[in-house]
Amino acid sequence: MSRKLTGSKKQTDAGWTASLPIHRGATKRRTYTFSTEEAADRWTAAAIRAIEHGTDLPVPDAEDRVANKRTQKAGTGFRTMADPWHAERYGELWRGQSDRATTALGHITRIAAFMDDRDLVMETMVRDKVKALQATLTRPTSEVTVNVPAGVDPTRLVTMAEAVELEGMASRSTLKRRKAEGKLVPVDPSAPVHRFLVADLYNEDILGPDGELRRGPRTNGSLSQDVANDVMWVFEEVSKYARDHGVDVPQDRSSLAMHLTDKAPSAPRQPISLTRCADIASRLHVVHQLVLWVMRILGLRISEAYGIRVYDVLDQGAGQYGAVAVKAQGGKKFSQAGPDGTTVTTDGKDDLKTANSKRVLVVPPALMDLIRMVIAVFHTDAEGVIRQDARLVPGLTRRDAGGRQPSARRPQTPPRPPTWTAPTRRT
Repeated sequence: MSRKLTGSKKQTDAGWTASLPIHRGATKRRTYTFSTEEAADRWTAAAIRAIEHGTDLPVPDAEDRVANKRTQKAGTGFRTMADPWHAERYGELWRGQSDRATTALGHITRIAAFMDDRDLVMETMVRDKVKALQATLTRPTSEVTVNVPAGVDPTRLVTMAEAVELEGMASRSTLKRRKAEGKLVPVDPSAPVHRFLVADLYNEDILGPDGELRRGPRTNGSLSQDVANDVMWVFEEVSKYARDHGVDVPQDRSSLAMHLTDKAPSAPRQPISLTRCADIASRLHVVHQLVLWVMRILGLRISEAYGIRVYDVLDQGAGQYGAVAVKAQGGKKFSQAGPDGTTVTTDGKDDLKTANSKRVLVVPPALMDLIRMVIAVFHTDAEGVIRQDARLVPGLTRRDAGGRQPSARRPQTPPRPPTWTAPTRRT
């Protein structure tokens, strides 16, 4: 049974804003700002009836609406140029796969939000405005305004279960992540039940810089340098496209350098020790052990581990070193552009993350023993014929598919083959 439609309504400086999805299940919404709350309620009720009957949302009367300031701007809006640029580059010219097209569309949304909030158009994006756009990507743009709500004692100690009941607090999963990251520290870590100071819960690290949890991309700056550079690349490409179509884009920023981000570099990642991997492997199904050891010993990305086929493995016999060719990806759904330009979803890709990622790696004898056993158990029929085109990592619910993401329905537990763990290392 679907959830009852109610719409959203809030009061803003301009009036009362009402919003509803264009149809059931749609992510795109239709939003109008009304001069009175009564007008907003009338349109919401009429729009809900239209959705339930499968018709288009009604357009409110002009006298009830507040004019959208975006429609009052003189000039060319960013999305007016960005959307056809995106369609041409990624739709007609196939200059990127589906994932890249989605990333570029997210950058367009971010830039458009910046310009719309400041009533900027392509013709008014002069040097100072472009520098301001760069700053929103590389510098925090909001002050910390997280405060303990009125009536809540900041000195009170609460458990995690009690914390999630506080006004405006994050979910339990979010609090657990913040605790694991070291941003939420219990008052007494040695106690059997961890308790937290209420004042520590209401801070920027837990609730974000403005004290309001939100979904979607963060727009308060401090992106990594590569992402910030990519956003500005999209902006410059759209600007070139706009100039080609006669838009008077300012020409005063050809020498403008890119802001350097203040985002702290990530801490160096340390590989999990072989002893720890052996402990983890002892608790896993042999299929999952295979993925763990292939990634740990050969240093593969998870998608690369799932992309190996049986014919990619060179086996020189028991006790000998082997080799594996890394040249494909798998383990999840991949969206790619088909020959006719449509998006095709597949269980694997015949290429890797970068053009230079293809490689052949030496496999130590202990890992070859595991690979050999998996091929014998999962990919060899009763007559001893090996299915060479099979994915090395067996699919537990579908042949040669799945593995990285949880399925919507829990599958039945397959018969457990013999468990294999790492042999003792020689000293």
